[in-house]
Amino acid sequence: MEKEKKGYGAYVLVVPFPSPGHINPLLQLCKRLVSKGLKATLAVTKSISKTMNPQSDTVHVDTISDGI
Repeated sequence: MEKEKKGYGAYVLVVPFPSPGHINPLLQLCKRLVSKGLKATLAVTKSISKTMNPQSDTVHVDTISDGI
């Protein structure tokens, strides 16, 4: 049998304001988008990523430079 491949309808890059109070709500939004069939990446600064706990294997979290 042929393996089924999960296809994504669209790709969303979410870039929050670099403050801890903005990360969690947008992570939840990303999870919701993934549940609807989209692929989502949450882009956070390196300093913010050090304070995050990996909460989801469905949402890709990528880091961007914060100049520090």
